[in-house]
Amino acid sequence: MGATRSGPAHLSQTESALAWGTSSYLAAWVDARHDIHGEGLQVYATRLNASGEVLDSTGIRLSTGSAAARFPQGISIAADSTGFLVTWTEALSSTTGNIMARRVPPFGAPVKPEFRIQMSGAPTARPQLACATKTCLVAWHSPDSDPSWDALVGNYVETNNVVLPEGASSRLVGRGPLEQDLAVSFDGTHFLVVLSTSFNSPGKNIRRVYAKPKGTSPDAPYIDPFPISGWAPGLRTPSVAFDGTNHVVAWMEGSQVRATRVSPDGVVLDTSPWEVSPVESSLEQRPTVVSDGSSSLVLWASRPFESSARNRIHGARTMAFDSTPGAPQVLASAPWSDTFAAGTSMKPGQFLVGYSRFEGPPHGAHRLFTRKARYNSAPRLNPASCVGPEGFGPTCGTSPGRRPLTPLPWQKLACGRAARPGGEPGTLDVAPCHPSRLSQRTATAAPPWTSRLEALTHYLRPWSSLWSRSILQGWPESVASYPED
Repeated sequence: MGATRSGPAHLSQTESALAWGTSSYLAAWVDARHDIHGEGLQVYATRLNASGEVLDSTGIRLSTGSAAARFPQGISIAADSTGFLVTWTEALSSTTGNIMARRVPPFGAPVKPEFRIQMSGAPTARPQLACATKTCLVAWHSPDSDPSWDALVGNYVETNNVVLPEGASSRLVGRGPLEQDLAVSFDGTHFLVVLSTSFNSPGKNIRRVYAKPKGTSPDAPYIDPFPISGWAPGLRTPSVAFDGTNHVVAWMEGSQVRATRVSPDGVVLDTSPWEVSPVESSLEQRPTVVSDGSSSLVLWASRPFESSARNRIHGARTMAFDSTPGAPQVLASAPWSDTFAAGTSMKPGQFLVGYSRFEGPPHGAHRLFTRKARYNSAPRLNPASCVGPEGFGPTCGTSPGRRPLTPLPWQKLACGRAARPGGEPGTLDVAPCHPSRLSQRTATAAPPWTSRLEALTHYLRPWSSLWSRSILQGWPESVASYPED
């Protein structure tokens, strides 16, 4: 789809957030349209249908703060059984703020007013949340005059807007110094809060990423946080999403994006973090991890050329059953855009990416745009002999004690190549099949015709790392479409 403006506002729209509910997307942002009337910045939202078309043309105003509370920021959205819960921080002074929330039902216009979750000692707090079916966990950074006593705190919000525990916040992680940015995900049983800390650091500005499991109620048993990265300089802005199998955690390390997987049982699955971003950038980045239930998409921004006024939004997708990240692709290129991108997914292989970019006259302001990225998770294959680069032939993928990966009689495999549906084979712009990866499965006899689909899945799984990198290769239904920049 093309670019989608969030509404007819003529002033800036920044700090976008996205989520998918049961039948529509919800996009929210900080809107400046009321600022010229002395009402300050406000939080607005709009629904988009599955095709990305705006359903609320003028937007839905979520905040009612006066000029005294004119600096909302840190917008986050998650969906539960009742619709969407949107949270943000409303600054009251230079030292205090309110953690605010409002529900948006699937049909659009909110029925209940905004409500305060808790007062915060940080007017710049960026609350993050994730939702189970009937409860959401909202967490944020609570600073102390002594940074060594910083904390991450949070509250549960029930579907009827009851905030637990009442009158206070749960202390999720104590002892800092803690970085302000954090993230939350839910795996069906536990929430996982990820954070960056320099507690017990071996040196100045040396941090590591920790994960803190949390149950679905205030009285859930306490679980200690555990490290998921080593110590490194400039480690910051973690993000997390559950891909249906594991939590995928990404963060900035200097000018690079790193990521790793954490199982629901709290096991870090990758001994060395993935190196997700290919090149360094002087631009301050903030990665975002999005899940479609069977894969994850890591988004980040960069300014690749010195003195360039155009930022690029990158994405790297990884299938849940794969142990390596997909090759990064440029999903958008925008003048003076935000340094981060929001994202969500409605179903496997389809992601919606949101970002704020500068538009010239008549607006002369930042406007919210979205772009849909559609990935092909498993390209169909045409009959072809098992040939390819590096001498892959009939014994492709052999190892001692294992039979070769012999192509099925009715569908031969093209090692290192994939075919467009109904067309000629097309070479992927990635490394060819690697024998060590292909040898992970043992060939079996050709299945009967009725088991064709099951057998095809079995034989194609060793090539999953190639499928996860198939965006923008020109196959039908395997593209990211967006307007000319």
